[in-house]
Amino acid sequence: MRITNNMMVQTMMRNLNRNMLRLNDKQIQHSTGKRINKPSDDPLGISKSLRLRTDISVMNQYKRNAEDAYSFMDNTETALINMLEGMQRVRELAVQASSETLTQEETIKIDAEISEIRKQLIDLANYTYSGKNVFSGKKTDQPLLDQYGNYLVDLMKSQDPNVLDDKWDFEMSTREKIQVNSLGFEIFEAEEREVVYAPTDAAADWTLELPYRDGSGSLSLTVVNGNGDGPEKQADGTWTVGANWGALSADELITTAMKEIGEITGPVLGEYRFELTQRNELDTSTDPPTVSANVEYLKAIPLNATIVDEYATPAVWEASYTADITEASFGGNTPPTIVFNGVEVVFLRDESAPAGYEIEDPPTDKNRITITLGGAAPLADQTPTDYLPAVETALRALSDIRGSGVEGFRFNAVGGTLQAVAPERSGTVHNKAYFAGTVPSVTPRADQLAIQGASVIRYIEAGQKAGLFQMFDKLEANLLDGKQEDISNMLNLIDAHINAILTVRSEVGAKTNRVELIVNRIEDDTLNYRDLMSKIEDADMAQVIIELMNEENVYRSALAVGARIIQPTLLDFLR
Repeated sequence: MRITNNMMVQTMMRNLNRNMLRLNDKQIQHSTGKRINKPSDDPLGISKSLRLRTDISVMNQYKRNAEDAYSFMDNTETALINMLEGMQRVRELAVQASSETLTQEETIKIDAEISEIRKQLIDLANYTYSGKNVFSGKKTDQPLLDQYGNYLVDLMKSQDPNVLDDKWDFEMSTREKIQVNSLGFEIFEAEEREVVYAPTDAAADWTLELPYRDGSGSLSLTVVNGNGDGPEKQADGTWTVGANWGALSADELITTAMKEIGEITGPVLGEYRFELTQRNELDTSTDPPTVSANVEYLKAIPLNATIVDEYATPAVWEASYTADITEASFGGNTPPTIVFNGVEVVFLRDESAPAGYEIEDPPTDKNRITITLGGAAPLADQTPTDYLPAVETALRALSDIRGSGVEGFRFNAVGGTLQAVAPERSGTVHNKAYFAGTVPSVTPRADQLAIQGASVIRYIEAGQKAGLFQMFDKLEANLLDGKQEDISNMLNLIDAHINAILTVRSEVGAKTNRVELIVNRIEDDTLNYRDLMSKIEDADMAQVIIELMNEENVYRSALAVGARIIQPTLLDFLR
């Protein structure tokens, strides 16, 4: 093989360029301190590094959330501490005012101090943090109370995490949320009273039972069908009223009757507001559960206390099968496809199969099942209700499959109607997603988007005076009237309000400690991630310097050898 001078020069230049490239890489690592400066340096390493950078960025945001929550709860606790100090001073003044030796001048001074504490507590109820009202729930742009202690906002708290209430959720990680705010009625109400539901019946007698405020029993009022008499107390202590008394609706009848009864029994019942409402009734003793929709109830809503509403209303989707899948939809032997919550029930046609239908068993797809219709007769000769039991069976088969769009649902074919009952405790928000499906084009009614299963909500309606300030009204009235014994009897009520504030303060303190632990954990995780990222990205500077010196020596040697390789040319002899 013939080697030319040009070939030797080209080889030398290629090797010299490679050496310069290695020298440049080491020079960049030395200048930046990074082992990886571009993806080609370490494709796998840069992939891990980018994931770590993303995780660190996310954790930094979670840390900011946690610190914001901590600061918010710290301000909340400050307000609660001031409230507690004010209430403890009120108790001292009440003890002092219960003495019969007080002069009129001393009474006036005590009343003036109590009045100032009331104003201070109302100011604290409207306490703000960063321009947000702390105790107004999600209505942060509105103060909680007016100058007289009346609620200006509706507030609601639910035990069901799927229900949207007035609690704030601060996200501390991908799987961790903490409710950080305290609602006004948790602080200013020392009494809870439950909503009472009574199913009305226009064709028969029905009974409403309202508990006494002291828990000693209840008042029973029976509406007697076909009777026009007013409220009457029976020998057994129960009350009756005629359904035809005054030709009133059920809510008006009870409201009028309770006013007359209250004049006799006194304030042992407390006050109620009555209204008619409709609820779905679920009978879980059957399989699948059966539903009675839109059953009328009388709803007794207590006033002047935290309202507690416990209910078990099924979330029911109900569509008329015959109205939407008619004989015409089977015309031309083209079977329809039924869709519910993303799950398909597909009808297939097989004229060679025996007459009737066959359901795919087991389903090959968790969100799709087929029903094969057999027989040579046109589908239009059969009624859609012939296939309704098959649809029910098919959907029930899919509801037992984990991960299916109808997992946990129960289906019930009643006449020409197909009912779907949502899973227990699925929640209003989830039900809106569940009932987005149609069979095939029915839109669910708004009143069907309810919660199934036991759920408890506590709420306060705007316009009601806070219980704490009702107590202040009563205390000041007794003080000015000189009723020392009544003031002494109010000490238990004052203690109950102090305990309510203490309970909220303990909850805030516990959550504050938890958030502090979360911040510490995030800082530790961030430090660990940064250490791992450093091990992937950062260069070993001692090793880099040694390699840089080696590459420099190789480069100098290459230049020296190259000078020897380049031969003298004819021009060198012509000079």
